[in-house]
Amino acid sequence: MSFYIKNITRCSLCGELIGSFKESLLLPYIADPDSPLAFFVRNYVHRNCFNSWEDHDDFIQSSFEQEERMIQRGNYEKVILYDRYFIIDYKKQEDTYHIRDCYSILEIRISIGQVGELGDFFEKIKTGAHAQLEVGKLIFTAKGKEVVIVHHDEDEIGDEITIPHSRINDYIFVFNYIRRYNEKNDLL
Repeated sequence: MSFYIKNITRCSLCGELIGSFKESLLLPYIADPDSPLAFFVRNYVHRNCFNSWEDHDDFIQSSFEQEERMIQRGNYEKVILYDRYFIIDYKKQEDTYHIRDCYSILEIRISIGQVGELGDFFEKIKTGAHAQLEVGKLIFTAKGKEVVIVHHDEDEIGDEITIPHSRINDYIFVFNYIRRYNEKNDLL
């Protein structure tokens, strides 16, 4: 199933109804279409079920391998970095960076100015500051040692994703990498 209907769509992992869109996650494509994990591709699951799923890491790895193939085929405009967790693609015409977090299955689109704001925000989180930052349609909020990212469209709240404390440094690295890349290549 590739569409979500409130209180009708069932989680492909636990079989229970998905009560709200912010609880849901549409799983991406994976590299091996013959894998038993292929059953879950383009299906909705509870984000919590996915995060605690015993095959989570294998699914993420196969999804990233699919993204690598897409990079090699030229499906991205200008990839400046990719590793097991992130793909950073610079879109010149939009003058934005598309940060694809393969581990959390999240994409953030930001300008270079927003990169600085987010980098500073994540640095504050490391010090225990309780901060909030709105960037476009995304609201970043510190909750304890984690960051909750909420996508909102006007008054409706869509996706809600938690970045665990263990990944804060990964995000700081990504924002600093983009800053250095931008300075080195003088994209302003």
